[in-house]
Amino acid sequence: MRIKIILIKLLILFLELFGKGGSLPGKLALKMDKNLFDKFNYPKNVVLITGTNGKTTINNLIFESLKKANVNIISNIKGNNLKTGIATLLCKHSDLNLNIKADVIVLEVDELTVPNLFKKLNTSVFLISNLFRDQLDRVGEMDNIVQKFENIVKDFDGHLILNGDDPNVVKIKDSCKSSNIEFFSVYNCKDSKKTSESMEGRFCPRCKERLSYDYYNYSHIGRFHCENDGFGKNSFSVFCEDIDENTNQITVNGQKLSLFKNNIYTVYNCIAVLNVLKVLDVNWNYACDVFKNFDLNQGRNEKFIKGNKYVVLNLIKNPVGTNEVLKDISRDLNLKTVLISINDNIQDGIDVSWLWDSNFEIIFKQNVDKIICSGSRGYDVGLMLKYKGYKGKLIFENNIEKAIDKIDLEKEYSYVLSNYSGLSKIRKLIERRV
Repeated sequence: MRIKIILIKLLILFLELFGKGGSLPGKLALKMDKNLFDKFNYPKNVVLITGTNGKTTINNLIFESLKKANVNIISNIKGNNLKTGIATLLCKHSDLNLNIKADVIVLEVDELTVPNLFKKLNTSVFLISNLFRDQLDRVGEMDNIVQKFENIVKDFDGHLILNGDDPNVVKIKDSCKSSNIEFFSVYNCKDSKKTSESMEGRFCPRCKERLSYDYYNYSHIGRFHCENDGFGKNSFSVFCEDIDENTNQITVNGQKLSLFKNNIYTVYNCIAVLNVLKVLDVNWNYACDVFKNFDLNQGRNEKFIKGNKYVVLNLIKNPVGTNEVLKDISRDLNLKTVLISINDNIQDGIDVSWLWDSNFEIIFKQNVDKIICSGSRGYDVGLMLKYKGYKGKLIFENNIEKAIDKIDLEKEYSYVLSNYSGLSKIRKLIERRV
């Protein structure tokens, strides 16, 4: 095995010279030994982060916070969250006897990968950020994912950290026999609503009676309970009790914190991070320093400046995440161009019907000069926009390079939305032009 590990390490070093190699070395290592994950010697603390939205941001915030605390940590901060990418990371940071050279491992893991790796990785802390309908052709219905998570936590005796405002997530606690369960929550705030456009989370997963909501923070996420069986009546270990939009400050468990971006997504991500630090017994002050100046990962509200104008790049992949991006666009009162690039490659999911469930209508009357439709499903995007009532200028250009050239970066404010497969190329094209 030592010779195999040496070969994998050499391959990692070689590929890193060219800025590549996230999954290929891991793929080769698993071909050499399909039981590789069982043979690593893991540290005491292995934190797994999963969920539909937010796992990359949560993962990277934890990584930066623990680094500030001088913790010896490794993490897949570049987002390689499948088996092959995780195998590459572990091979890189192990010695020839497969001892992982770290005190803490923090990993974001794809929802479908979690059941395969949960026990193999000796997970000690498991965080679930939220669960929404996402890539139905790949992931399946939400109940399938919930059931898989319920199965893996039945005998889990570590720390289970759950979003207490998501009934899909809270349901998982009912299967636990010996886990130390903690919930995080965001209390009623200025942007909370009494109703929701989402069809999810309407019925109690225990008794199927209709859930009662005191408020919604977004989609089906909010304060809920079942009048029939008490589902949802939990206590919270970490809770945001106030959001000050004017100062980008929030109050968590009585402590004021400043955030790099003050939207509801960011608030949930940050309190999830604090819950992990609480479990690891790490002072929150390290995270507070990170929260002030954190740069979001590539393609997550990433802003590029050209003269006195900007272009903002965002990943979209499901209705809930897309709606939050659209809300940000609608708040920008500048005259702007929007480019939407949607592909249907395997990593995207070939079913793009989720576009119809997204609230694109909210940007139609918010100073949008034109919308450019691109990608292999660009015409589907245009059709959806027309049916939803968009009366403005529509431009179709399947070639993404030519599509971006239709934005005058020096004269126009612009927003570019893309799903997975196009994101990296689009980012490089924008970088070249600014």
